[in-house]
Amino acid sequence: MSMSSGLHTHNLDTSNPGTSDLLQPGTLKGVVVDSESGEPVGFVYLHLGRLNRTAVTDTDGRFQIGNIPPGKYQLSLHRVGYQERVIGVSIQVTESREELVIQIQRREATGEAVIVTDESAFSGSGIEGPSVKITGVDLRRDLGATLAETLSRQPGIAVRSLGTAPGRPVLRGLGDERLLILQDGQLSADASAFSADHAVTIDPSGSDEIEISRGPAALIYGGNALGGVINVVKNRIATSIPQKIHGKTGLQWNSADRSVSGGGDITLPLRNMAFHADVHGKAASNMHSPEGRIPNTQSGLLRGDAGWSFIQPWGYTGIHIHTSTQNYGIPPDPNSGHPEGVDIEMSQFQVESRSEFMLSTGKTPFELLETRLSFIGYQHDEIESGGFIGTSYLLQTLQGSANARTRPLLFFHHGTVGISGETQRYEVSDQGIDSRKTGGALFVIQETGNDRITFQTGARIDVVHQQPAREGTSGILGEITSRTFTGWSGSILFTYRFHPRWQAGFTTMRSFRAPGAEELYSRGPHLAVYSYEIGNPQLEAERGWGNDLFLTYQTDRLNWKGSLFYNTFNNYIYPRDTGQQSIPNPNIDLYRHTGSPARIYGAEAQITADITRTFEIAVSGTLTEGNRSLSNEEQEIRGLTNREEPLPLIPPAKIQAEVTYHHQNIRSALIFTRVFSQTRLAEFETRTDAYNRLDASLQYRFSDKGKKLHTISLQGKNLTNAAYRNHLSRIKEIYPEPGIHVRLLYQLFF
Repeated sequence: MSMSSGLHTHNLDTSNPGTSDLLQPGTLKGVVVDSESGEPVGFVYLHLGRLNRTAVTDTDGRFQIGNIPPGKYQLSLHRVGYQERVIGVSIQVTESREELVIQIQRREATGEAVIVTDESAFSGSGIEGPSVKITGVDLRRDLGATLAETLSRQPGIAVRSLGTAPGRPVLRGLGDERLLILQDGQLSADASAFSADHAVTIDPSGSDEIEISRGPAALIYGGNALGGVINVVKNRIATSIPQKIHGKTGLQWNSADRSVSGGGDITLPLRNMAFHADVHGKAASNMHSPEGRIPNTQSGLLRGDAGWSFIQPWGYTGIHIHTSTQNYGIPPDPNSGHPEGVDIEMSQFQVESRSEFMLSTGKTPFELLETRLSFIGYQHDEIESGGFIGTSYLLQTLQGSANARTRPLLFFHHGTVGISGETQRYEVSDQGIDSRKTGGALFVIQETGNDRITFQTGARIDVVHQQPAREGTSGILGEITSRTFTGWSGSILFTYRFHPRWQAGFTTMRSFRAPGAEELYSRGPHLAVYSYEIGNPQLEAERGWGNDLFLTYQTDRLNWKGSLFYNTFNNYIYPRDTGQQSIPNPNIDLYRHTGSPARIYGAEAQITADITRTFEIAVSGTLTEGNRSLSNEEQEIRGLTNREEPLPLIPPAKIQAEVTYHHQNIRSALIFTRVFSQTRLAEFETRTDAYNRLDASLQYRFSDKGKKLHTISLQGKNLTNAAYRNHLSRIKEIYPEPGIHVRLLYQLFF
């Protein structure tokens, strides 16, 4: 896609006699208009870089974003049917009340990933640094039942699954706790990273955008995010008072599982407050495949959110309450574990508070302070045939953080320093896990640059303490004791624009991950994933190095990006299939958590080109390989001469090509995906064959006389009804992926 940019200077009246010691915030306000007709454009989503600020234009095209410290920022604008625009704005201490008039071009937005590398910091959702953003047209077209399914078309993304509901994204071969999942900058605090049968609690429906971020930005949320951070932006706590009441509602139908889902959200202004509420529900039956219905894949979901914000010149404070219940089935395995399947009932309750304060001018090295405090309660029951609970999970997490945005320091233009803490209670029946985790972290991120160079760096130190409820000696695990892990992580991002159309750069990151309670202390059956899991209380922390080299080329008609990545681990922790049957449960295999040196590496490329004013093509490809080192003892026992063997669950190579036609209010696309066979297999892992898949989409939008925006999206999936297997599915030997099906989505923006 092409991207227009410009620089506007917005002078604000920030004088206030008697409060000269306070940092005087400004207000960015104006109107967004059509570049051809000059008519105002409503429902434009705006977010201001480096700050937690978002807004949506009303039906008259007007917007207002308050509480902005003086400085330079990037303002991004997204709207269906228009080209995305990114402009520079400068907030200055003057007494002018100028309003911006921003023009956007009436052209079907491509919705492709955009990488922002200059002057980016806190985006509207709180993610720093360069990021991939999925918005608008692509977000509606790809909206699936899970976050992983919604992102599956993005380069480098694969889906770890066990049926239809419990899908989790994997990025460049890295998943689980190496890929953090957030909503509005808050960690999900569910059990999806622990096992393939656990669903992600964050629902993609109703999201404004989804961001994927790597490098120093990830250090705000953890030192273990070598794979990056995925943030679902929903703006539950408003940071600016909206001009008018606004919201959206939608309804989706999917023929694959005969599912119906729907919901809506609304944001209301009241003086210096803003209220937000949304609700979503879904009901689905068994999934259809080319080989027939897949038994026990039904699912249901009901969630609700409410948010309140109090906004003042000194900043804002707000609270968000979330509750959700979800139930879904795990397909049966006739040969092991559970021949009739397992039903899962899951619930989550969350209370989050967030505040932001402007700080005194010149009296501290900081200009803005953000605080967060949240409690998340998670309950997960696995119900066996006969109606009894086989395994039950309880996860209670209390998190708090304080992040301060720094003023210019030495040669750095801006940055963030912060402190965070967490305490977590984790209990799993039937697996012997009953532990308390306490952790704390300090981090710093700084950025500098100019029109040609961006340099961002960050460092973080973590301390994690795992305390089992009972210490002693176990006949299965050995000595069970408390463990304390301390480690540092860091990252550097550098980009250089050596030509107006060419940019090169690299990211390097050192990661630190303390082993989780399930990796240390588990000892029992987990029938939903056909395994008997054994932990290792003597595991050491996982440390890794990640490197990414990239080169981009951009014109008005052509965008290209290529990347090479190489990650190494001194102690890659994973559940290894021993190939042995467990003694207490001889129908299931024994999995033992182990750590070994490993490396994951590969390449990624993407090209997007406008062939004519109405046709464009996009081609992307990803290749990922992973190996672990074999010890001398393992080589002797297994009679091997090679020093390495493939890691399990590494995605096969994938190529995707898309042809898009757009004209006025209509947009259609034809997508061809080729996934190659996976023959680089770990011990006891089965291969998957190559396959081709053909998808199509058609989207139409219109506005009524009341200036409400209507969008209709029709998707056709797996049009050739190919029977294919997902290599990252735990049931790929038994069931294929969904067959031919259609999805219909209607959304109303008001």
